[in-house]
Amino acid sequence: AAAAAAAGILAVTAGGDEREVKRQRRKQSNRESARRSRLRKQSECEDLHGRVQRLVNENAQLGTELDDLRVRYKALCREHEKLTGVAMPALPKSTYKRGGDVSGTGDSAMEADDAEELEAA
Repeated sequence: AAAAAAAGILAVTAGGDEREVKRQRRKQSNRESARRSRLRKQSECEDLHGRVQRLVNENAQLGTELDDLRVRYKALCREHEKLTGVAMPALPKSTYKRGGDVSGTGDSAMEADDAEELEAA
């Protein structure tokens, strides 16, 4: 298609001077280059979107695993305290924000869950 378009441009401008022909070729070349650039950019965006989706899924899995480990740790701490009478140190405040909360406000669902578990214990 590009060759046919280039041939059409040449046929139309064949009667013109050589500078016009070169200008038309350069314009066509620039159009093709811009088209390739747009396709490359689109492909890169699609690749990045796929990567984002994989990372979001991995983050959700890791968050679930972290939640499970925190619950298990708390249960083991309670069991340890019952057996020895010595309390284990509390977990440090988590910087993990469930649900993609990156606001930095500290209002995460994780902290609410921790407060509920402490009240229940």
